[in-house]
Amino acid sequence: MLTNAMLFERELRKLINEEIERLKENLTTTPSNMEGVGSISYLQGGIAALRAVEDLISVAKLNSDQSSR
Repeated sequence: MLTNAMLFERELRKLINEEIERLKENLTTTPSNMEGVGSISYLQGGIAALRAVEDLISVAKLNSDQSSR
């Protein structure tokens, strides 16, 4: 049985991955929305930020697991 924290983490990771995929799709399929390098950099920065959040989730989980022992 999953705890609330585990369910939250799973759903958060799922939402983050969905948003990353959406940004990647926008990056590759909507060139009409791109007004130069700034727009591309903005989307790439969003993807990088979401991946950093995933890393922070992993670190927080590790710290939480270690402190509960």
